[in-house]
Amino acid sequence: ADPVGGDDTVSHPSGHDSAAPYSEAANLTDAESHAPVASRATAERAPRRTVNPAEPPIVIGVLHSLTGTMAYSEGPVVDAILMAIEEVNHRGGLLGRRVQAEVVDGHSSGDEFARQAERLLAHRRVGTIFGCWMSAHRKRVVPVVESHGGLLVYPVQYEGLETSPCVFYTGAAPNQQIIPAVRWSFGFLNCKRLFLVGSDYIFPRVANEIIRDQVARFGGQIAGEVVIPSGAVDM
Repeated sequence: ADPVGGDDTVSHPSGHDSAAPYSEAANLTDAESHAPVASRATAERAPRRTVNPAEPPIVIGVLHSLTGTMAYSEGPVVDAILMAIEEVNHRGGLLGRRVQAEVVDGHSSGDEFARQAERLLAHRRVGTIFGCWMSAHRKRVVPVVESHGGLLVYPVQYEGLETSPCVFYTGAAPNQQIIPAVRWSFGFLNCKRLFLVGSDYIFPRVANEIIRDQVARFGGQIAGEVVIPSGAVDM
């Protein structure tokens, strides 16, 4: 029995734990479409290794929303992680050991993200969690990861103003995304007035404050701001 509560691991018919499939393939430019082909060709030339069946697998946690408001965004991230694990195992695994994912559902809830992170680290004994999307969920998970000396690999852009030795932030911070976008809008579009729209949670609110500061520096004007509750459909 699970010592923390119900086991929300999601089974997958291929033997992996997984979420819903991709909804639609992305459209690529000619240059972009050639990049994966080159990568595959390079991978095919690389020496193949074999997984040592006597060694136990390296288990990683995959903690994303498979149900609720954020499932539409986070489901494809789970699919991408599982695809990467398949490729790693096809090339001989990691240090000769097979990589195995334990996928759990955060249910688009901060409380559930924290609970599942505790279960993965304390009871499933994983060392690394790939997970979270919303900053509110990340901020609930980070203290749990830090308390166990684990590692969280965070996949998307974030608002900055946070750092942790236990988090690998893979996405852009505001100085790499938001601030250059505002400067470009003023410099190349001659944009003087902006209207801000975002969801009602941490990242959009902090991002809008950063935008306000940048617009003021350039002598622009914020015409208005609207924040929409997460999951709302009535605009």
